[in-house]
Amino acid sequence: MNSKYILYCVAAAIIIVGIYQIVAIGRVNYPEYNLKEGQVSEVEIIAPFDFPVLKSPQELAEEKEEVLSRVINPTSYRMSHYLLPLVLWIISILYYAQSSRQWMGKKLLPN
Repeated sequence: MNSKYILYCVAAAIIIVGIYQIVAIGRVNYPEYNLKEGQVSEVEIIAPFDFPVLKSPQELAEEKEEVLSRVINPTSYRMSHYLLPLVLWIISILYYAQSSRQWMGKKLLPN
């Protein structure tokens, strides 16, 4: 008796979900993006249709060069931008270890 009740509930749930899927066909809700001109989206936006680009290849090449000139090259940074914080961090750890060891009567680093 109990297993029949569970079977009927599972069958009813499958039928309800199936009917909902049949009714929901064709209703596609595209997300609404509230972006302003010049703002960059945090997610990839793909148009549901194809559209032509109304620019000549020369204009596209000029715009590409302009945009690439504004991009910061990560290899152009000097090593000191990365090395200095690392060295300061290591010194602070050693200083903390030195002061805590002196408190316990031991020295970690020679004076």
